[in-house]
Amino acid sequence: MEKKEGSFLSTIFQNSQDDRSEQISHQPTSHARVVNWCERQQKNKPQSNSVGAGIMIMLVSGLHIGWSIGSPNLKLQVWFENVPDGEIILALSSFYIGAIIGSLIVIFLLPMWEKKTIYYVGAILSVISNAPLIGFPNESIVIILCRILAGISHGFIYITVIIHASENAVKEVRGMIIGSIHLCIIISVFTTTILMGIGQEEHDDSFEPNMIIGIIGTVYSLMAIPMIPFLTYESVVFLIERQRYSEAIRNMIKLRNESVETWEIKNDYDEMKLMVVEDVRTSKSIFKDGNLRPLLLMILVKFLFILSFNYGLNMVKFLSVDDVLMGHWSSSWLFGIRMTVATFAIFFYDIFGRRIILAVSAGGTAISLLVYGFLNLGVQGSYVGVIASEIFLGIGLGSVSDIFLSEAFSTRKKTLSMMVASICEYSVQITLILSLLNIPTRSYEDAFVFTTGGLMIVITIFLYLQLPETRFMSLRQTRDEFRLVGNATYSRQQPPQGITSA
Repeated sequence: MEKKEGSFLSTIFQNSQDDRSEQISHQPTSHARVVNWCERQQKNKPQSNSVGAGIMIMLVSGLHIGWSIGSPNLKLQVWFENVPDGEIILALSSFYIGAIIGSLIVIFLLPMWEKKTIYYVGAILSVISNAPLIGFPNESIVIILCRILAGISHGFIYITVIIHASENAVKEVRGMIIGSIHLCIIISVFTTTILMGIGQEEHDDSFEPNMIIGIIGTVYSLMAIPMIPFLTYESVVFLIERQRYSEAIRNMIKLRNESVETWEIKNDYDEMKLMVVEDVRTSKSIFKDGNLRPLLLMILVKFLFILSFNYGLNMVKFLSVDDVLMGHWSSSWLFGIRMTVATFAIFFYDIFGRRIILAVSAGGTAISLLVYGFLNLGVQGSYVGVIASEIFLGIGLGSVSDIFLSEAFSTRKKTLSMMVASICEYSVQITLILSLLNIPTRSYEDAFVFTTGGLMIVITIFLYLQLPETRFMSLRQTRDEFRLVGNATYSRQQPPQGITSA
């Protein structure tokens, strides 16, 4: 029997080539995918704008971080002369001392105050911490006090902006929004290295880097203030916890550029509400209800980041490329490379997933440091390893650590858990400044590089095996993934499950 077009048999025995053609015709073209991506970013723009004030304060933080652990030219400043060693160490560590204080403060502010109020306090404190540098750029006491105040502002704003962004962002763009926080810090670190380099170029002391840092920091802080009333929407979770349900739904509609409550908004709202109800029934202790595992993992993630970005390692890098990258401009070149890579990488945090980016970034950095260490033993060209490490760092170790930090904890334990992880980070940074202020010998430098690279490889492998993949998951799902409870799909053999399947 012949198979005729339109017959019953033709509907059963369809041509496989026709099937493939039909499937291909339904697949979106690359142009359509780009258009859809742009439309999605534009649609979700209010979510990133909502943390705009916090991002501006993070830019200020980057200026002060770059001033201490991101610049090799500190000893060439006027204020550095005839200053006791203890005062120099205090100046370098003062920002992180203030950050510890700010992290302790946040556990009292976040439960009581709305985000707008916290941002106002942070912006005003940031102005106070930068304005005096304009008039007294070379007074060591003024520098120390300003950096402590800037650290306090950073301490509570950093935790606030990560929580705020994670609770307001949809899962499809959460990685990019939170990843931009670290990118902004690196941009400001790069800005500081440029200012320090110009300061060394001007031999007549007519250019004061500290004064320019004070001006830029003050401008950033003042720019944050008008953003607060016009762009900031309160966290949806914060409103649900206080039973302000109608306001929570209105904020979700505005954050997603909708005019009415859509099914997607209703579904996400119901899941957030269920998450809050589940978390309220648990203990406030960060050591109970399965929270110890994500807490230890986040401390380890932060430690991995510190190994890649600390005072001692940065100084080793700057000195290693000193002859190749124009001497006092070495730090600007290295951070410029990292910033450029990070600017492109930020668009891929919600595409490739967190674990693989962390593994490539941290693992590549570790291998690059080991290569540098071996080449530094006597072979020319060791600077290649340093440049490669900056490229790998730009891929996203710092940003992904922030993303994981925003996803690891339940709403009831999040603030305290993030405070502990952040204080551990700042304490280790202070310890490394104290111990590596003056690297005495070449052998000591090589040992430090090899130890750093080896530790990073071991920690990276462990974290890759232990961390869940949280891309495209809601906060409720990521919470369960980290704790290995509920509907967690830790085997990674099933797709993430939404509330409708809970």
